Amino acid sequence: MNPVEVGEEDTYYTHDGVVRGDTLYQAHILDGFFTLTDVSDKANPVLLGQQFSPGNFAHNLWFNDDGDYIYTTDEITNGYIGEYDISDPNNIIETDRIQSSPGMDVIPHNVHFLNDYMITSYYLDGVTSLDVYNK
Repeated sequence: MNPVEVGEEDTYYTHDGVVRGDTLYQAHILDGFFTLTDVSDKANPVLLGQQFSPGNFAHNLWFNDDGDYIYTTDEITNGYIGEYDISDPNNIIETDRIQSSPGMDVIPHNVHFLNDYMITSYYLDGVTSLDVYNK
């Protein structure tokens, strides 16, 4: 009922974020990129890396089960889902970008990962499930 503030990290507006272990993953929609931040010392967060999304409008993000890849959505018409190798946060590499219905004005909303499936909600395409085991 009485939370105590232990730290602050507010360099950019965060539209979506998630913590796994000691890493904070944030999608900065207005700035067009995502960041990975070490929050093991809650009073002193440390930026590990950042990367622009394909449409520079990073709406949300999620990681695969192993934590070696991040998936982002650009919430724009004909937006992409981006896939990134984050095994070295200082050298994030875009490895793929996907559209569910290219040229059909679809807008990806949120992406999540379960087992070897990337599950994505869309404004026009509903929900898709894509097996990404054999990238």
